[in-house]
Amino acid sequence: NTAFSNISSQKQLIAAQKAADQSNIASAEAKVNDASNSLKSAEDDLALKKAGTTAEQIAAQEAQVKQALANVSGQRALIKQAEADIASVKAQIDATQEKIKKSTLRAPAPAKIVKIFLEKREVFKPGQSAVSLSTSGYKLQADVSELDIGKIRDINGNEVLIRLDAFSGKEFKGRVVLIEQKEIIKEGDKYYRVNIYFEDQATGARSGMSGDLIIQISFKENALKIPELAVYKKGETKFVKIFEDGRQREAEIETGASDGEFIEVVKGLSEGQTIAVNAD
Repeated sequence: NTAFSNISSQKQLIAAQKAADQSNIASAEAKVNDASNSLKSAEDDLALKKAGTTAEQIAAQEAQVKQALANVSGQRALIKQAEADIASVKAQIDATQEKIKKSTLRAPAPAKIVKIFLEKREVFKPGQSAVSLSTSGYKLQADVSELDIGKIRDINGNEVLIRLDAFSGKEFKGRVVLIEQKEIIKEGDKYYRVNIYFEDQATGARSGMSGDLIIQISFKENALKIPELAVYKKGETKFVKIFEDGRQREAEIETGASDGEFIEVVKGLSEGQTIAVNAD
């Protein structure tokens, strides 16, 4: 509580400093405008007096112009310094917000606290349970290879499509909420357990059910995609076979993202074309 209070106080001080720096910038910009106006006025006076005035008067006007230029340069330097101060304050705010984020426990889904395992002022250790939650929702677990685990995040976790074997043809939405730290060894390979929370109400789902998961690594709207089985390579170039006017021909394509079943086509095909898929 004391640490959180200190962070809140620090955040308030930083916010106040930021407001003061922004006020200083506004003041400096106003001074620049005043100096620029003085410079324009001095230049106009100089232009008027150069016709039919003495050398001394012209020299005096030129001195005023130089002074006005110096004032503008000085004000611009103040603005740059104020902007640098604001950038520094923003960095402090970001650091403070990160501290607040790390000091806050968040439930991965609406839940009720049923037990707290820590006493006040007790030091938390990595891997230790802090609280026990009860929720009416469902959770799935899947073991992901160490080769792919880096693509998955548990803060603002990846979206997941869930297909339970017991509900053929139906998909549920879920989200990754936790990646467990300890590795799991399977036949000599390392895996990490991923916990996924149902965002849809899976009526009829029961403990122990199995199914397939599609964890979305990236998402692109309006992408043209084809079955990955339809694509074949010659050297480093990718091709598909398309049907046109009753004939089959080869078409070179460029591909993008793949989900293991379908692959994005970024060049070489248009929507509505018919392609051949190798079923082997």
